[in-house]
Amino acid sequence: MCAGERPTSGTHFRACPRSRSATPAFPPRDLTAQRGALKALGVKPDRVYVAHDFTGTGRDRPGLRQALAACRAGDELVVTKLDRLARSLPDARAIADELTRRQVKLNLGGSVHDPTDPVGRLLFNVLAMVAEFEADLIRARTREGMKIAKAKAFDGLAVLMVAIQLGI
Repeated sequence: MCAGERPTSGTHFRACPRSRSATPAFPPRDLTAQRGALKALGVKPDRVYVAHDFTGTGRDRPGLRQALAACRAGDELVVTKLDRLARSLPDARAIADELTRRQVKLNLGGSVHDPTDPVGRLLFNVLAMVAEFEADLIRARTREGMKIAKAKAFDGLAVLMVAIQLGI
């Protein structure tokens, strides 16, 4: 954590400036692996924000907001994976552009994103598209699972009502 700041609600690790900063997130809820990844990337434990029980799908996530606010010119925001930073290509681009304007480096799993390099920009956009695609798949599977669970619950209720009517 940065001096004088506290963790926010949410599930993202965020670390702040000067020595480096970082972000992994939800899932999993056991954050041991994420803490280890941040440590391996050079993030000091006192520079990590932990935010619990918030899985935001957009850019309005308390942990992200706090991490971005903590970054100053010359800092480096470390992200273990791009999908921990942004949920869509437009969000990833907007965040990267904001960091670039503020002269904050973006470290993606140990590789520093160079917004001036055409190949670096291409790879960043491809990674952001893949992250968005994965998030879309997760949402689709979740909706499908909820639909199945709801149908099963309704079927179970119908069986219970028939059993009650038959006196079983």
